[in-house]
Amino acid sequence: MRDALVEITEWVGGGLAARLFRCCVNNQDFEYPGALKFEPLALDPTKLPPLDTVANVEEYGTKLRSELASHPAIKEELIQLFGAPADALLKFFISLPAGEQYRWETLCESPPRKFLAHDCGVSRLASMTDNPADVRTFSGLIRMAAFLSPALVPAANEFASISTQVAAARAAGLNVECTIYLGDENLLTPPAAGWPAGVKVASIPGDVEAMDRLLVEKPVEILHFFCHGVATVGLQILEFANINDTDIEAKSGSVVVSLERLNQILMLTKTTWLTVLNCCSGGKVVERLHSMARTLTKRGCPVTIGMAEPILDTDASTFSAAFYEKLFAEMRAGLVGAAANSLVMLDCASAVIEARRCVHNKYLVAPPDAFGRWTLPLLYERGAPLVVKLVPAEVTINPEMKRRIDTVAGMLRVLPPTTPAQMREDILGLLDRDPKVPAEFRPNALGVIGAA
Repeated sequence: MRDALVEITEWVGGGLAARLFRCCVNNQDFEYPGALKFEPLALDPTKLPPLDTVANVEEYGTKLRSELASHPAIKEELIQLFGAPADALLKFFISLPAGEQYRWETLCESPPRKFLAHDCGVSRLASMTDNPADVRTFSGLIRMAAFLSPALVPAANEFASISTQVAAARAAGLNVECTIYLGDENLLTPPAAGWPAGVKVASIPGDVEAMDRLLVEKPVEILHFFCHGVATVGLQILEFANINDTDIEAKSGSVVVSLERLNQILMLTKTTWLTVLNCCSGGKVVERLHSMARTLTKRGCPVTIGMAEPILDTDASTFSAAFYEKLFAEMRAGLVGAAANSLVMLDCASAVIEARRCVHNKYLVAPPDAFGRWTLPLLYERGAPLVVKLVPAEVTINPEMKRRIDTVAGMLRVLPPTTPAQMREDILGLLDRDPKVPAEFRPNALGVIGAA
């Protein structure tokens, strides 16, 4: 297995430069001469073709590959990756927005035409720091919340894709439950046979405060957003249409969640493994800002998937169906039957590969200007891998300890959002006194029990 990390930074005097920061083969460091020396990249976004037709995407990806290959070490590693991409990983750490705008996922070798991202896990790192693995706990149930309500965009296809994959995963043995929040009242009526197993349906919170409470009080392992992403200088928000917005056909949703607030919630709950921004501008860089997906990954969530450009609802549902089918299969293989207290490394790259392939195949023939849509999904990860610890399902506590837990949780829940993080940590420290409260029974920093 190969695992390579390419760093993209600013070149002296402008432009971009690249180096091969790290290369591992079968978990052993492999060193190329001159790998850490930066070499300039002769790239100009105005001279690259649009990502629409097969020919243009091939030209775009071939140009990126050619420029990266101007670095001798990167050239040799790309030869290896294109030659044997099975289970291989190519990661990019990009330190400036100008580098984020390029679709590195299109790297192409031709002739014959071969896109690396169709076989190799191509992702972007939010940080190169080699911190310890981000360990999240798992007690047997994977909770998922999907918020599907972009203003003036139908959510029916996305709803069907997610609910179908949740039901299929449960039938195959994965204990997953998903609550789907909708802004279209017409979608809230259950079919005659009821909702599929593992699927719950509710109306989307009616205002910002209700949305905030829901995210705080009901943390989940998987967060999925199908909405509008709004990014302007200094502000990034997710925008949802509530029932009233949909009824009056409002041009924009009245329920908004700032990325800053979402980050705060995810950092405090420490529950979520994966966030999907299947929305307009979810992965698109705006002037002097990194993408929403990178912002979430760097601070709040270990793995985030965003879209590089606005995505059609039909393409969003194609992505979701393929992505969750593969993701749930990977989770089932890694988590079902694993021993208590064991550590399982979760890899989302294979699910993104499968989703890219499905969108690619959908537009391989027609319409001719839609071929490049497979390049929209951007996978962001942290420098350390996502690791899940399986905690024992049943551990008993005595009444006195339960009272202490409830007291601390209650104190944390009534604190205002502006409370310093250190104060919350000090209150949580009360649970370290003998007898120490087991980790699986501790509230998180917001006072939510069962989400640590």
